[in-house]
Amino acid sequence: MKTTDRQGAVQYAVRTTLLAAAVAALATPANAQDQNIQEIVVTGTRIQRPDFASDSPVASVNADVLSETGAISIERVLNQLPQFVPSISTSSNNPANGGQANLDLRGLGTNRNLVLLNGRRLPPANSNGTVDVNIVPAALIERVEVVTGGASAVYGSDAIAGVTNFTMKKNFEGVEFQTGFGETALNDGREWNAAFTLGSNFADDRGNAVISIQYSERDQILQGDRKFSEVVMDVRRGGSVPQGSPTITEGLYSLASNNSHTQAAMDQVFARYGFAPGTVSRGQEIAFNADGTLFTMGTGVPGSNSVANFRGDTALPGFNPDAYSYNFGPPNLLSRPMERWNLAMFGDLDVSESVNAYTQVFYTTYESLGQIAAVPASRITIPVTNPFIPEDLRTLLASRPNPNAEFSYRQRMEGVGPRQTFDEYDVYQFLAGFKGNVGSAWHWDAYAATSQMSQATLLNNDLSRTRLQALLNATDGGASLCAGGYNPFTGPAGLSAACADYVRSYFTNRTTLDHTMAEATFGGRAFDMPAGEAQFSVGAAWREEKYSFKPDLAVSRGDLVGFNQQSALDGYYNVSEFFGELYLPLLTDVSFAKSLSVTLGARLSDYSTIGSAEAFKVEGNWQPVDAVRFRASWQQAVRAPSIFELFSPSDQNNPPLLEDPCSVSSAVRMNGPNADVANGGNGGIRALCVAQGIPEANIDSFSFNGGQIETFGGGNPDLQEESANTITFGVVFDSPWSGALSDLRASVDYYDIRLKDAIFSVPAGEIALLCYGFQGNNPGLDPNDPSCLALNRRTLSNGAPSNGSAWVPSQGTENVSELNTSGIDVQIDWGLDLGNAGRVNLNMLASWLRKWEVQYVPAIPKIDFTGTIGDSVGSAFPDYKLFLNADWNRGPLGVGLRVRHLPEMENKYASYDPFTTVGAKATTYLDANVSWQFAEGINLMVGVENLADTQPPQYTSFIEMGTDPSTYDVLGRRYFARANIRF
Repeated sequence: MKTTDRQGAVQYAVRTTLLAAAVAALATPANAQDQNIQEIVVTGTRIQRPDFASDSPVASVNADVLSETGAISIERVLNQLPQFVPSISTSSNNPANGGQANLDLRGLGTNRNLVLLNGRRLPPANSNGTVDVNIVPAALIERVEVVTGGASAVYGSDAIAGVTNFTMKKNFEGVEFQTGFGETALNDGREWNAAFTLGSNFADDRGNAVISIQYSERDQILQGDRKFSEVVMDVRRGGSVPQGSPTITEGLYSLASNNSHTQAAMDQVFARYGFAPGTVSRGQEIAFNADGTLFTMGTGVPGSNSVANFRGDTALPGFNPDAYSYNFGPPNLLSRPMERWNLAMFGDLDVSESVNAYTQVFYTTYESLGQIAAVPASRITIPVTNPFIPEDLRTLLASRPNPNAEFSYRQRMEGVGPRQTFDEYDVYQFLAGFKGNVGSAWHWDAYAATSQMSQATLLNNDLSRTRLQALLNATDGGASLCAGGYNPFTGPAGLSAACADYVRSYFTNRTTLDHTMAEATFGGRAFDMPAGEAQFSVGAAWREEKYSFKPDLAVSRGDLVGFNQQSALDGYYNVSEFFGELYLPLLTDVSFAKSLSVTLGARLSDYSTIGSAEAFKVEGNWQPVDAVRFRASWQQAVRAPSIFELFSPSDQNNPPLLEDPCSVSSAVRMNGPNADVANGGNGGIRALCVAQGIPEANIDSFSFNGGQIETFGGGNPDLQEESANTITFGVVFDSPWSGALSDLRASVDYYDIRLKDAIFSVPAGEIALLCYGFQGNNPGLDPNDPSCLALNRRTLSNGAPSNGSAWVPSQGTENVSELNTSGIDVQIDWGLDLGNAGRVNLNMLASWLRKWEVQYVPAIPKIDFTGTIGDSVGSAFPDYKLFLNADWNRGPLGVGLRVRHLPEMENKYASYDPFTTVGAKATTYLDANVSWQFAEGINLMVGVENLADTQPPQYTSFIEMGTDPSTYDVLGRRYFARANIRF
């Protein structure tokens, strides 16, 4: 990566200073005086110091907080903490990540948060390099530490936002059995887990070994099982209306902009149904009643009643007389089922007085099922020779400029069943190492690890595009191919059972990821200073990652309909690293400085893919008095591009789309200065849509009600590392008082993360809106604006003529984006002994978000998403978050209360549509639990999550269920019981 002369000089000076200090440290003789003070390592540094003082903001959660819920998944508890933006979880269905559970610190992305176990990297779970925390042995967790701010100088690439470190129990002795059961107040969504842990010392207490095995399972819940999600709704300020998918079970004929039927033919056909000429516009898409007659899909304009001649059941809850659609909600999963086994083994042995051998082995296998609605078959054609074409449709087809041309057709294939993805994982890691001391002054540690993740993904109930097209092309209606044939114009009944079996397809994709690493560190006392001993740590590391994705042959060649076509991906990289830290005590026990210290750090990395990269840090700690300590840090963190970002081929994707601005019912054609002339505007949006390829004759009835936009995107082998400058400043307060406030502790920390040269693709759904004025872009509605040129309305992705619906042909990745976020974290801990009345403990975590803004490319203005919620998981950025945990204990009795609060959030797209969009309302959740210690080592807890049965807020978006299932509780009140027996 190129740097300016000034930057190069500064970096050279820093590197020279740090490496010289390390060399000096190695050459300095050790002080012979024995130190009886225990030295420890806190997350965020490798320096061993005789205190718990951290120069970076650290939030620590102990195992009790994790166990005071009915959750069997770690991320569900961690996502409640203010530092995290809830992202894909193990229960996420659509969107999902195959049942994986990923963490997103500060909302910078799951690939910018480094996840550790006992301070060492966990193996990645996918081509983006993110970690699946399903593999963490939950029964052995002692605490979880979360460090805010870049930590690349200490831990390497990926630690842009910070580090999440799972610390395991040490020197466990005895037998422990843990079990828990929970279900919702509606008697579904059952979760059960059980863990057995056995640990013992051996070799005259010179060694310790522990083994833990855990089983977890969760039952599924369908969206149709909840009132708020049984009908897919378009949530708007003027009222919510049903709006599902435009690909319906009845089937529909899609217009082609260059070969459309005439208005005269439309009038002729609909006159037979009693409609006056000119009252049913030819621009609407045409669907089929079971009796062969035609009906229109509607324009979507509120109050238009433009669904003409529909002869089905209008009493169904998903029916909308303004825009007919398929209610895809009921068969979709609200929560994925899962079955998981975790096996973990830890052991260590003092092989001599100064050398300790240790090992860490874990194995995880789990299965997860995802389910969404039946295949929306699209981009298929029907020739005019098909024997089942209704007479009224033939009238329309005959009026086209080319009456003998095939026509485009879409249908929801309910006869094949709901689409399912069944994911099976096997993950292992084996780690072994030695550590020890050199005299009383120095220490060392060296280890190596190998791991593998293998995944099989079964795609069920899809269609073979080749076989489906063969049925439609058959002059006998497909009877010669399968008994009963296929009549696409009579709804689900038109597909015979034999033909459903003929077109139904099952596919298997396979993924493997091999990860190998080795690391050695050496550190300890460097030299004496007037204020104390300088400490150092230096080390070297090596990592290698091999990724292989082998799709099913049919998936790779595109012979499928309901799932995305995918290409094979093979990628590899390795990296060699050298790093060092130097801790310098500057002042001790002087006026206004009980202690003053600074820590320097640097890491030099050499990647096989991008070449060299550097990370640095400078941290300071000042304690003027016993009760108050100030901490500050500056870090330059880096992240190397992942295998996916570098090597992935251009594959199909369908991200969310709020609305098509060209739809006659869109907010920008109905409202505002650029609305249609008939709606009081200047007609600017309409004119832009015509300029992009929607025919003038169709523009005033053009409608697109889908919530997704098709796009293609892949990797870029020319990517370089992205870097972030991180500043943190905070103050820690330890109570100097006695009495009621003696156990008071508080911290306030400010963070500012500025990510540059970031690797992003502009979300396709935002491209479609940026062309029409989103976030102030393209104010002149110029069809040559870059965002407009990125859209294709003239053809479908397969080259067939389009009806005007947009898609994005290519989404590349470049090092051109910027992302900035800043805010303040507050943590308060307080406890009070009440004498005979017991003890009360309070813990509060709060976070205030000052800024979260992104600039995808230099040509597009910065977008500030502070205080907004978007249309994908991981896009909720409230102004603040509150998390309060209170416990009262008296003898064997314990009572706990947890409060979580999220404020109101504005809709992400309010700047595009300030007229109808709805944001998320403020939400508060209450959890409660009661525990009883029956005897030494026997504890029982019962509790309720979401005590008030608070329903999730719904807002304008096409995310799953009109809400964010990772941010909000979509299951409702849940009861749980846990038992812990140890002896």
